[in-house]
Amino acid sequence: MVFCALCNGVAKKLITQRTEFQRALLAWYRVHARQLPWREAPSLYKTVVSEFMLQQTQVKTVLPYLARWLAELPDFSTLAAASDAALQAAMSKAEIVRLGTGLGVDYGLTVSCYQADAAGRACGRCDSCRLRRAGFEAAGVADPTRYA
Repeated sequence: MVFCALCNGVAKKLITQRTEFQRALLAWYRVHARQLPWREAPSLYKTVVSEFMLQQTQVKTVLPYLARWLAELPDFSTLAAASDAALQAAMSKAEIVRLGTGLGVDYGLTVSCYQADAAGRACGRCDSCRLRRAGFEAAGVADPTRYA
């Protein structure tokens, strides 16, 4: 009960000083904000793509990948218009694996198999399994897939 009363008091104090806090935070931000591509000419698209990438790794790692992505697919309409064939021609499975690995993607959490068994193990025989295995081999990256 004491903790709740303490929190309540702190919360009330912060609420009453909200405007002052907002001004101080914005002043700090103007001085210390990092120059980041999604803040220059901001757009929803840049923010969404950068957020997806940043869920896997750090800003310094994302920057070159984001630059490449935005050069190839600069907006939602270009991304939506890109056919699977065009996207596959732009990057091989090996390139996708290398890029994802560089971004810190945990491929152990991904499943490509069309016919995984009840335990979630990949069949190793379907087209998806063969393409995945070949992509990891060509990339020189260990495939974390559990095969039956």
